[in-house]
Amino acid sequence: MAYYLTALATSLVSLLLLAGFVAILSSCLQLWALPRTISVLGARDNSLLSRTAAYLAAWPSYHSSRAAAYAEFSRLGKPFISPSPSLGPDIVVPPQHVKWLLSQPSSVLAQRPALWEGMAIRYMFPSADPAAEFVPALVKRHMSPAGVDGMQADMYRELQRWTDAGLGTDKERWAEVALFDTLGTIMKHVGQRLYFGAELGSSDELGRVLQKLANWSGLGGLVIGQFSPAVFRRPLGWLFRIPLGYYTRAFKRIWEPAVRTQLEAGRLSGVGSATAGAVEALAGTKRHTVESISSNFMIMYGVASNVKQPGTLALLLNLITQRGAEARAFLPLLRHEVDTVFSQPTAWTDITTFTSKTLPLTTAFARESMRYSPLAASIPLRAVVAPGGVLLPDGITHVPRGARLACPAEAMTRDERFVPRPHVFDPFRFLEADDDDDEGGRRYRLKADSDIADVSESFLFFGFGRHACPGRFFMARLMMMLLAYVVKHYDFEPVSNDAPVPIRAGFVNLPPLGTRVRFRRRKGVYLAS
Repeated sequence: MAYYLTALATSLVSLLLLAGFVAILSSCLQLWALPRTISVLGARDNSLLSRTAAYLAAWPSYHSSRAAAYAEFSRLGKPFISPSPSLGPDIVVPPQHVKWLLSQPSSVLAQRPALWEGMAIRYMFPSADPAAEFVPALVKRHMSPAGVDGMQADMYRELQRWTDAGLGTDKERWAEVALFDTLGTIMKHVGQRLYFGAELGSSDELGRVLQKLANWSGLGGLVIGQFSPAVFRRPLGWLFRIPLGYYTRAFKRIWEPAVRTQLEAGRLSGVGSATAGAVEALAGTKRHTVESISSNFMIMYGVASNVKQPGTLALLLNLITQRGAEARAFLPLLRHEVDTVFSQPTAWTDITTFTSKTLPLTTAFARESMRYSPLAASIPLRAVVAPGGVLLPDGITHVPRGARLACPAEAMTRDERFVPRPHVFDPFRFLEADDDDDEGGRRYRLKADSDIADVSESFLFFGFGRHACPGRFFMARLMMMLLAYVVKHYDFEPVSNDAPVPIRAGFVNLPPLGTRVRFRRRKGVYLAS
């Protein structure tokens, strides 16, 4: 028996060593295909051996090594090559080239293939079509500012109901809350209502299926998309397809008949939902069917779910745990603004309420939270798809087809050239004194181009240019509504005095998921109806 166990252990070790060798070799082949004119941090010279040794040495500390390379090369306007968590090489362009990167046509630099590769969607959901424009166009239309205005009342009702359920309504005793789990419940119900309408949105079965899909796809995105070398992604994708295939079929059994029924009846159920938008769009085209868009629609919901929960968690943790002088000075002003604007319950459903003019301090706080706690370190990725490759803006460096280009989004938020005192949480940086509006009681107004959904070359939380996230207006409204509701209705305090430590999963930044917080309903505040 001992002999067989020893033989099995030896075989497993040999297999792991072989897999490691294959992974390293495949990554080195990708590195060697890139121009030697692009710098590698730590390389003593331009030789293949020196560049390879420096590249592999940087991989175990890929995040800090990329930050160091940014300081050495990007500040001088030079691109550099850096290993990703999966050992594959990324060409990181300097901030001066971001606008060029994001303005290239998709026939030269493609966003979606790189995105679907990085999130492992192509391996987990092979039936989905990365080139299909129907669902992205639906998101852009449904989640435009006007579309979000139409959803505001439903959004508020769901958020108010489930926030009260999760944080409590007791005005005497504190409730200790596992914040990540509580926000998951709130975001799930808000998302279901707005994506699927009142009837489907209240389905416990659909909620269970969507939660399983989000869990498995989120895990697969990290394991396959972030940490697996390219040669192992397809076989790992086959493994993840087993549970994902089961829950995908379950989703389709619920969603597709509901959409077909509405199409045949010529009516919309749950007007204002993304599903109703899909029915309306399908009724006007013969190019697509319910079956052809089903997988893409499901993925759209899953991607949004995997952004809402960590994004809102970072927002509330920054509200509750920031101890700097700027944060301490900001909270009383923020609370005064919210108490004033929402003195009547009807303000929550008024579409003129959630604007930067009406809520400048709320907007500034959410904007600073997005800057201070970005969800991704290097975005947005682009894959070189032009047959002849592409010439970088320096006019010298030619990058071959198949290479990946990225911009250092997080490093730019920590760069004093773009953000003064970048390591300080300071919402005041987006505000200026409003000396002309004393009568209205506002002491501040938002600076230009500082709204939550505004994008720029140095603020890439939602991307930039024509490929900026089409759902950003929905996310912005949701963040402002949640922040205002919590500030208006609750006192709060951290359970621990220790500062929360973010989690780095590849180049994805997650807030500390296990943080517990105490909430108590504020006295003298109306119960929202």
